[in-house]
Amino acid sequence: MSLAQLNDKIKKSQFVLLGEIHDNLDHHKWQARFIKTTRQHDAPSPVIVVEMIPQKLGTVFDEFVQNQSRPLQNLEKLGLALEWKKRGWGEWVNYQPIFRAAIEIGAQVVAGNIDRADTRRVGRKGLNALSETEREKWSVSLNYTPAQTALMNDLLFESHCKLVPRQALSPMLLVQRVRDGVMAGAMLSKPDNAKAVLISGSGHARNDIAVPRILRAKAPKAKIVTVSFTEVTPDQNNAKQYERQSADKQPVFDYLFFTPKFDIKDHCAALAKRFGKHKLKKPNK
Repeated sequence: MSLAQLNDKIKKSQFVLLGEIHDNLDHHKWQARFIKTTRQHDAPSPVIVVEMIPQKLGTVFDEFVQNQSRPLQNLEKLGLALEWKKRGWGEWVNYQPIFRAAIEIGAQVVAGNIDRADTRRVGRKGLNALSETEREKWSVSLNYTPAQTALMNDLLFESHCKLVPRQALSPMLLVQRVRDGVMAGAMLSKPDNAKAVLISGSGHARNDIAVPRILRAKAPKAKIVTVSFTEVTPDQNNAKQYERQSADKQPVFDYLFFTPKFDIKDHCAALAKRFGKHKLKKPNK
């Protein structure tokens, strides 16, 4: 498929999911380009749902645009207001292309994540931490097949480099489901005839187990397109090698968008080293 054909697909979709690797600057630049593609002159401005923004900071973008006479020249202030680096999302400059594009097309930017306090609450108390309103709002009651649940557990285990016992990760599975529900809910809350774009890690953009699954359940007639920005490595030169295992035999993403590998660090080695240091610590008496 050509870039022009992908742009056309995005233009015709109500829901656009752009899954990234967080520390890859190329991914953010391409996300920004596709955000501009979603702006249609005969439709409301698109809604950009951002995984990296928690609900407590959900009004920051709107307030920034309203209060700054020259917002494009003051993007550093937006990063500070969003507490970007402080909250662990790396250098703010890497994400600026996304927010610059949103401002340029007059898009609304909304929160796509729960607050840290809610993460702790759900992780500690499980489903009992959620009210009936929250369960409905975040689509937590949407059933998963055994195959979907098993795959989600495997992916969570692998994402922690197989260093954390599976039983210790089980609370995180519900947190992941809640986050998917928050993102889907924000996309579904878009104005009529507007497009909704999700900026998130690729895991949340999966067709089989993540946000698109909720969108299909809640808006079965809507056109959805999922794109996973995928880093190419020297030892894998066949496109089929980058296809992910699916829980339902359907393609995990509609499109893979290949880019160079940005970070050559071995994150699993770093995590193993960190865990090793913790194991050496003596318990408090």
